[in-house]
Amino acid sequence: MRATVRKNLQGMLREGRSQTIVGPQRQTFTEEQITSRSSVGSATLSWAAVERIAKTETHIFVYLSPISAIMLPRRIFPSDAAYEECDTTLRQYQQRAGSAATAPEPTTV
Repeated sequence: MRATVRKNLQGMLREGRSQTIVGPQRQTFTEEQITSRSSVGSATLSWAAVERIAKTETHIFVYLSPISAIMLPRRIFPSDAAYEECDTTLRQYQQRAGSAATAPEPTTV
């Protein structure tokens, strides 16, 4: 499978269909939403779109599906503390969104 993914990605890069996949992008995370901007456009997602958040020694991954993630490399953070704080904050945003999604509807009398 790894070879297939690599071959497909290489083909997309050769054909010029890569602007939405690779290249500079700016991610903005707020408690309400995630906004992604690139040279070709922007997209806004609610936290409900996030399946999970994972952290390694080198990246924070915000998974939108099993094979799609926003990758935040550790090198973009000014310090180890900022990297850890980002991970904690993103997890809090996701948890709050999950709590809001499962909260009962308010009743009107």
